Amino acid sequence: MDAAVALLRTTQIKKRLAGVTQLLELLRSDRDPLTQDAAFLSTLLPDVLPCLRDNNFKVAASALEILDIVLARVNAFDPSGTTVRSIFKPIWSNLIERLGDSKLQVREKAVDVVVRLVQALGIAVVFERLRSTSNGYNRVINKYVSF
Repeated sequence: MDAAVALLRTTQIKKRLAGVTQLLELLRSDRDPLTQDAAFLSTLLPDVLPCLRDNNFKVAASALEILDIVLARVNAFDPSGTTVRSIFKPIWSNLIERLGDSKLQVREKAVDVVVRLVQALGIAVVFERLRSTSNGYNRVINKYVSF
């Protein structure tokens, strides 16, 4: 797990992609007991969030999938949503850029993360934040909000 997280911190795309892929496989397999610990999963976010801003869509899509898995497990351990509230702002600022991504796969995974945030925090909180963001320049985000 530590080797995968260390690869996320590099600036080389191939190494970062390998790190995101390894971490995703570890989270999916549930072999490591740390992948079930909500506190540990929350500490992964500072390393995963920069991957959301990566120009490579595979890195960004995998990082969004990791974020979805982490949020699902944190929600299971903390149904009140206090853990997710504490990390909401950095997640949201990175996530909103990916809602307007040019690649459909990245946009779909970003929507999945938004749905996971709705499950944790409630629709009113997320929708209000989404609506305030829609005043920007990105027409793809405006399309999502104008339902």
